[in-house]
Amino acid sequence: MSGVSALDDARHGINAEEHTPLLSGTPAGHALPPSVSPIPDYATKQLSEEAANESPEDSGVKPRDPKPCCTRRRCCCCGLCLIVFAGLAAVGIFYVYSPIVLPLIVSPCVDVDRTAVRRYPMLLKLDGNVPPAPAIPPGAPAEPVIASVGRSTVDLEWELPENEGTATIVMFQVQWRSHDDWPDVPQLNVTDVHVTATDLLGNVTYCFQVRAVSSAGFGNFSDPACNTTLLPTAPDLPTAVFPVGTSRTGFTAAIELGADNGDPISAVVVEYEEVAGGRSENVGASWEVGCLVEPPCGARGEPCTCTVSGLAVGKAYQVRCRTNNSIGDSEWTKPVKWHTDYTNAKVPAMPTHLSQKYSTSSAFTVKWTPPRVDGGAMVLGYRLQSALVNATHWITDSNSTSTEHAIEGLLGNTVYCVRVQAFNSAGLGPWSTPNNTVGGVNCFRTDSPKAPGIPVLLPLPLGASGTSITVGWTVPPANGRAITNYTLQRDDWWVDGPLSTVFEGDDTQFTADQSMLPATVYHFRVRASNAVGDSEWSDVANYSTDQAGHCGNPSDVAVYKRTKSSMKREIQTCLIKCALDPHQEDCVKNCIQTNVGLTQPCGSCWYEEGMCTLKHCAFPCKIPGSDKCTQCSEQNCFPACVACSGIPKEFFPP
Repeated sequence: MSGVSALDDARHGINAEEHTPLLSGTPAGHALPPSVSPIPDYATKQLSEEAANESPEDSGVKPRDPKPCCTRRRCCCCGLCLIVFAGLAAVGIFYVYSPIVLPLIVSPCVDVDRTAVRRYPMLLKLDGNVPPAPAIPPGAPAEPVIASVGRSTVDLEWELPENEGTATIVMFQVQWRSHDDWPDVPQLNVTDVHVTATDLLGNVTYCFQVRAVSSAGFGNFSDPACNTTLLPTAPDLPTAVFPVGTSRTGFTAAIELGADNGDPISAVVVEYEEVAGGRSENVGASWEVGCLVEPPCGARGEPCTCTVSGLAVGKAYQVRCRTNNSIGDSEWTKPVKWHTDYTNAKVPAMPTHLSQKYSTSSAFTVKWTPPRVDGGAMVLGYRLQSALVNATHWITDSNSTSTEHAIEGLLGNTVYCVRVQAFNSAGLGPWSTPNNTVGGVNCFRTDSPKAPGIPVLLPLPLGASGTSITVGWTVPPANGRAITNYTLQRDDWWVDGPLSTVFEGDDTQFTADQSMLPATVYHFRVRASNAVGDSEWSDVANYSTDQAGHCGNPSDVAVYKRTKSSMKREIQTCLIKCALDPHQEDCVKNCIQTNVGLTQPCGSCWYEEGMCTLKHCAFPCKIPGSDKCTQCSEQNCFPACVACSGIPKEFFPP
């Protein structure tokens, strides 16, 4: 039954529920393809209302039986028209315009109610009927591999999922549990395929699972991998103990904790004993607990602090520290000699013997000796400044509790002067030297500058779409001259082009979005430059664009590239071949799939392109090869085809 018959049925009051109106070429009893919309409800309602007020005689339309396409008279016309159409096609009319010319030429052979089509244009095939391609999140990675297990750590590795979905993976989420329930929020977001889980308990079974994340959404978690951490032990001894405050009757100690070895540290203990006669050795006095701190403390690498009070003025003491957990105690730290402030304490003297320990083209390390006189209060730290030789402006580099410090970010083969001052509870002491003249004992030269180190491309892209990839890279050592430029190169998969420059600048990330296809792997490399020269190129990293539309998938994109010189001709042939087929759309899609290799959803986009041109550009395309015809189709139909296919217009067949 033709579309005109459906129109007649509606006009003659046939119940739409018993006899569903179909588009032209769809036989009764057959379901419409997913990409084909039936006559809209509002059109059916309008037709039914008109049918109620209009008789067949008034309408001028009589019920009629289907007639064969070609009577003797029509066959002549048909044959002549097809010959003319074939001739037009032979001179290179773009296949998109074929559906316009074809109905106009072969219309004597087609049973079409032109008045009805003009009055109810919604009965024509509308552009945009192909539903959007679904966004599919990544699949689940395989079960992760537990590479190593400690008392409080587990090293985890995994592979990319076999099915990455329709978008590029930009992150992984890792979560673990030690009981039946998984946490509500994953503990870690990582941009690599390995991670170390820390702060775990010893002798506890943990299960780990991983999922991938892309712009299409969150993938499913992998199957869990489980293992038991090692038996916990007593904690390691603290890594450092130093004073951060003093008074005449006490002092405050800062303690940097050691590893808890699988069982949380429950206490930090500071003990002291008086040193008789000011001597550092133990002369028999007993150790006393000065203070005890119960964690949590020392979060994010910060030390714990503990204040000892009630001591004698100006007295020397030995101080030691240890930690404990439920398993036992750590070893004691090596005793250090401290003293309370004397009455009328003053600022310390200047540090001495400031010298260079070692240097590179962009940094050097200096060391010094503590002041000979601390002014009657313990030295709590040092303030360090540096400047170019003969400069009048000093830059404060750091406050340090150590007697050596690395100054970084310097220019190569350049003289820098350094000064340091000590401070105590009374204030800041004098600088180590009053000037910074060339050749002075406190001025040092960096090594000769070199080209920068090699930047490293991140293992996963920072973002991606169907036509773009955002890549990032690490900042390498400058080696004595500031990095002024990064050069990023990318290959051109479409023409098998070599790596070529797509970005030059000082940013450490770039979005490549020129001439890129969906579902395509591109290769990148980067290098850094400074005034001395260029670094070596980084290792090549491979990133993929997201899938997009119905054609922007690995299979169809490969067909686009392989058949770019013949696709136009093959699609044109399919449109001509199927013009009179009662199942025109299915015929075109099957033909394109067989002759070109595109999937049927992709073929639907090109079928829609032809129907869109027929709807919008019939008048300007009376001359199919004209500029007006081309402009009309590109303006009205190409955007929909780009959205449907996911393929940028520049990659349409020439």
